[in-house]
Amino acid sequence: MTPGEYLKMLRRKNKISQEELAKKMNFERSTIAKYENNTNQMKYDVIKSFSVFFNEPIINIINGDSTAYNNLTIENDEYLEDYYKYKIENNNKFHTYKTIKLVSIFIIVIIIMIYSIICTVNKYKGIKSYTLCIEESNIESNILIIDTIDNFYLNINNIKVKNEKIISLTIYYIENGEKYYIYQLIGDDINNLILVDNIYEQQYINFNKKKEIINNLHVIIRTNHNKTYDTITKKYDSNEMKKNGNLIEKKDYKLKDKYNDNIYNLNTIIEYKNNKYRVKSEKDTINIVSNTNNTDIKINNNLIIGTYNSKEIIINTSNINDNDKLLYNEIKEILNNAIKNTTSY
Repeated sequence: MTPGEYLKMLRRKNKISQEELAKKMNFERSTIAKYENNTNQMKYDVIKSFSVFFNEPIINIINGDSTAYNNLTIENDEYLEDYYKYKIENNNKFHTYKTIKLVSIFIIVIIIMIYSIICTVNKYKGIKSYTLCIEESNIESNILIIDTIDNFYLNINNIKVKNEKIISLTIYYIENGEKYYIYQLIGDDINNLILVDNIYEQQYINFNKKKEIINNLHVIIRTNHNKTYDTITKKYDSNEMKKNGNLIEKKDYKLKDKYNDNIYNLNTIIEYKNNKYRVKSEKDTINIVSNTNNTDIKINNNLIIGTYNSKEIIINTSNINDNDKLLYNEIKEILNNAIKNTTSY
C-alpha cells in the first residue's frame, strides 16, 4: 500500500469518516480525501500526527505495511524522516521512469501509425507500371508489369525474333543465384499472354516475389531454327514510357469551367451497348465497372487494366497491338460518354 491507502485502511478500521477525522486533526475533509487518493503527498510531520492519532508506528504508515517491521521497537525520528524522503525520491523516480516509458511507447505507436498511413497512402496512390525489354539486338519485345492494390499483372506481348519463328517461351526470375520458373508458353499463343496474381483468389501463379520478378526477369526463347536465347530483361519505370498514346488527355474534351482543371471529376452511370457502366474517378485513376457484363477496369495514364466483358486485359495505349484496337475504342467510347454525361448539365 501507499501511505495514503494505509491511512484510509486505518480510518476505516477505526470506523471514522473523512469528515470526523478532518475535524479531529484540524484538516479540511477534502485534504483527507486527497491524502487517501494519493492526490496530495503527506509531509513527514503529517504522518507523525496520524501515527499518534491512530497509535500506529510511523514506519507502518510510511511503508503501507504493518507486518514487515514488527521487530522495530525504537523509532528514531531523524532516521524515519530520512527514510521517508528516500522513499518519496525513489517513488518519484519510478513514476518519472514510468511516465517516460509510457510517453516513449505512445510516440513509437504514433510513429508506427504514421508510417502505416504513409505506406497505405502510397499503396493506394495509383498504379505502378514497368516496361521490360529483352536486351538482344535481334529480338523485339514488349513485356509489361503492372502492380496495383488488387493485382499484380505480367503481360507478355509482341515478342519477335528477326527472321525466326518462336516455338516456345519460358519465363523465370533469379533470386540468390537460383532460378525460379514462372510460366512456359508453347505454340501460337505466345503473344498477348496475361498472368495475374489476385490477392483474394490466386490465378495462374502466386507472384509473392514482386521485387525479384521486376528486377530479375529472364526469358528463354526457342525458335524454329533450333536456336535458344536465354535473355535478361531491362526495366523501364512508367515515367520513362511514351505518353503520346494516353487515353486520358484534357485537351481531347471541351469541358465546362467546372471541370477544366480536373478531368478525373467523374462519378456517373452510362449505358453502352445495352450494358450499364459506373464510371468513377479516384485521384489519378478512373474505374469503369459493370455487373451486367463482368467489367472492372482501371485507366491510369497510358494503361488500361482489369477485366472487360469477362476477359482479363492489359492495354498499353502508347503501343496498342492490332488485337486490342477494337477493345480500346470501345473503352474510349465509354469514357467519352461518361464525360459528356458529367458535363451535359
